[in-house]
Amino acid sequence: MTLAKHVRGSSALYEIARMVGPDGRRAPAGIRIRPGKEEEARQLHTDRHRVWDRARAYGDAAQVLLVEWRNGATT
Repeated sequence: MTLAKHVRGSSALYEIARMVGPDGRRAPAGIRIRPGKEEEARQLHTDRHRVWDRARAYGDAAQVLLVEWRNGATT
């Protein structure tokens, strides 16, 4: 048996789950994706990864421009 409740601020995708054993004792709590929200969570992960890739590419381009500017400014 699993007892679950919403995680504050993220209740749309996640919930806190506590397993209850056959002897009635509770196991440590864990966070899990709510049933039926797996695809939405997968898409969120994909979107975050794409944003991270774009931010890194922007940083790399800015670094190249700064190096070129610095080398051009000193000669």
